[in-house]
Amino acid sequence: DYSYWGGNVTRVRNKDGYDEYHLFVARWKENMPQGHMYWPNSEIAHAVSDKPNGDFKVVSVIGAGHNPELFRCKDGSWTVYCIDAGGRAHLYHAKELDGPWTYERMPLDLNGKRMIEGESNFSFCSRPDGSVLAVCRGGVIWLSEDGIKPFVRQSDGRV
Repeated sequence: DYSYWGGNVTRVRNKDGYDEYHLFVARWKENMPQGHMYWPNSEIAHAVSDKPNGDFKVVSVIGAGHNPELFRCKDGSWTVYCIDAGGRAHLYHAKELDGPWTYERMPLDLNGKRMIEGESNFSFCSRPDGSVLAVCRGGVIWLSEDGIKPFVRQSDGRV
């Protein structure tokens, strides 16, 4: 019924002590004549499985977006990065994986430098100190002290 794009699987221990695997993935109706070019209209689905390689069952749709990436913030809350139809970075944020989700522009601090290749295709890594490292498609390194405060550009150019 749907075409799916992007996303990353994250293992989470549930309240009963069992591992669950969560996937936030962009999707759009499979029968759209534009095929992949329908991506600006995609929505982000939240799917869950008891195995890392599925089968995944969609449990909710959190909203519009494309190229989703899930990461954990320093305070234990969750963020799903995505881009909108114009390629601008946004974040969905929730205390729990089942929401409710808030939506906002991703706070970016260019740190006096120019943007390279826009705001799309970020990947994230939560670090042991609770900060969150991000790398964008242009190869620029960004860092947020907690995953909620602005992501500050670190590198002078592509890495």
